[in-house]
Amino acid sequence: MGGTAPAVMAARPPPIGIMQLMRGCGRFIAGVAAAGAAFLVLALVSSWLELLFQRELLRGAEWAGLMDAKGGLGGQILGLNYLRNPRWVHWVATALGAAVAYAPAVLIAMLVFPKVRHGRWRGARATRCGHCGTELRGLREAKCPACGRGF
Repeated sequence: MGGTAPAVMAARPPPIGIMQLMRGCGRFIAGVAAAGAAFLVLALVSSWLELLFQRELLRGAEWAGLMDAKGGLGGQILGLNYLRNPRWVHWVATALGAAVAYAPAVLIAMLVFPKVRHGRWRGARATRCGHCGTELRGLREAKCPACGRGF
């Protein structure tokens, strides 16, 4: 009767179920969609603001004497005929105009994404214990961690 004792298996965490994985992916996709929708709603207004800021920056550069009047006209933005030279002023005006105009849309999209991704809207109700009112989150057993009542 000489035998060996059965090997003791180490406890492993349960594998992630496909439903848990899909729920996580679905929330991520919903977050990206909500942030993209918020950005697109504001993009039309932001594109108009970009042109407005660019026009005013070019007007300010002309007023400050940075633009060369001998180079001819470069074009027109929202009724302002702007000068062509120097070219770097146009790049700076475009970059600053875009940064200022699209900042609110990007900020709102960045605020919307985690709210949708994690489901934490203000006023969203958490699951609470019916007896003591403790918020039930991350439970390993079907009982309240504060009062110990099962459900």
